This record gives sequence, structure tokens and C-alpha cells, in this order.
Amino acid sequence: MLLRFLAGAAVSAIVSYFTLKKKALTPAAALESCLMMLIASVFGGYGVLFALVFSFLLVSIAGKLTEDKRLERTQGIHKKHGARDAVQVLVNGIFASITAILYYITSDTLCIALYFLSVTESLADSVASDIGVLSKKPPIDICRFVRVQPGISGGISLLGTLSACFCSIIMCGVFIIFYGFELRYFIIIALCPVLGMLIDSIIGSLLQAKYRCDICGKITEKTEHCGVNTKQVQGINVIDNDIVNLMSNGFSVLLGLLICSLMT
Repeated sequence: MLLRFLAGAAVSAIVSYFTLKKKALTPAAALESCLMMLIASVFGGYGVLFALVFSFLLVSIAGKLTEDKRLERTQGIHKKHGARDAVQVLVNGIFASITAILYYITSDTLCIALYFLSVTESLADSVASDIGVLSKKPPIDICRFVRVQPGISGGISLLGTLSACFCSIIMCGVFIIFYGFELRYFIIIALCPVLGMLIDSIIGSLLQAKYRCDICGKITEKTEHCGVNTKQVQGINVIDNDIVNLMSNGFSVLLGLLICSLMT
């Protein structure tokens, strides 16, 4: 365990340094990310630590490749922008951390599969959002089947969805390298993250609070736009993108657990 702790400490320190240098995370979020990587390495082992780092690299690459276009097309829409804060890191990593701890307690590979599933769902959702902005046409609201502004929760695109599927298959490969092939684990890691991403869009479409700016007419997730207060036009005001991400990640993990129990 000492070696795993040292490996986790070294990797998390390196990752945190680069996230702070690139202003991808706030200092509090970087510290929280360090803790989650330590939990992954100590309780889950090298395989789950690698999955977390590999996921981080994929998100960073996708974000870098689409940064200019994403900023251009989604400016003024998201409630939060810039460096990710501690809440964003927590909602995307809490279920993964729990499954890593459960693996240490039970030594059940199912917990590792659920860890991969949770990390992959967050990865798929993030990459789908980043790559999706490159689509030539605006995204389609998953529930209302109308074109919406790029960046608005609930919108999906073919390019973004295919990117999410690609991430799931890649993470399946990583799991197989470290833990071998088992059909039920392959299915849940390949399928549930994409379903979780789609559930994320459904919740975002139906429940997430959205507002309209009376000055420019833009739909946004912000309560203030163009220097004035916006008017809520959809959703529940306490449900923001962080709550949506937490719900969709939890749903994907529960769905994976259900599928595995049915296949046992």
C-alpha cells in the first residue's frame, strides 16, 4: 500500500501542477483532485489510478483542441466558466472514489468496473460537450427535438455522441488490459456511460434551470446577463449543471450495478 500511496502522491502532484499552471482547476479543486487520486491509488490500485489519469488526459486534449470554438459558441451561456471549482470536481468524482474504497473492502472486481464506469461517464459527458461544438449545425434538444444554442444543457449532436462512444470503448480497452475480459463488465463500461450522458442531457433539458436575457434574448444558465437580471423560463431554479452531473453519474453507476446483478 505504501508504494501505491507514493505513486498516487507523485502522479497527483504532477497532474495538479499542470492543472494549476493551465488554470484548468482552482487551487481548492486541484487539492480535491489530489485527494481523489490518492484514494484511487491506495484503495483501488494502479489500474484505477491509470484510468483516472488517462481520462484526465483525454479531457485535456479534447478541451485544448476545441477551446477557441467552444469559447466562441458558448460565450455567456454557462453559469460557470474558466477553471473548474471544487464542487465540479466533487460531483464528477464522488462515486468513483466510493467504488474504489468499496473495492478495498470487498476485493470485488465489480467495484473496479463501476469505478471505470463512473470515470468514463464523466469523461464521455465532458468530451461530448467539447467535441460537439465543432458540429456545423446547432445541437438538438434531446426532449423537444428543436435546435438549441451550442452549450445549452439538453442539446446533443451526432459528433458529440460518437465522441462519447469512442471514449467508452477506449476505457473498456484500459479495463481489459489491467483486469482481463468479462462480458458483463465490458457491457456496462461500454454502454452505461453513454446512457448516463444521454440521461444528463434529458435532465438538463427537463429540469435544469434556464434563463432568458431581456437585453439580447439569449437563453443562458446564468441569473445575470448583459448587466441585468435574467428571467427563468425553464426548469427548477435549484438544479444547475453540477446537480445534473451528480444525478447522471449516480444513475449510470446504479444502472451498471443493476445490469451486472441481472447477468450474474
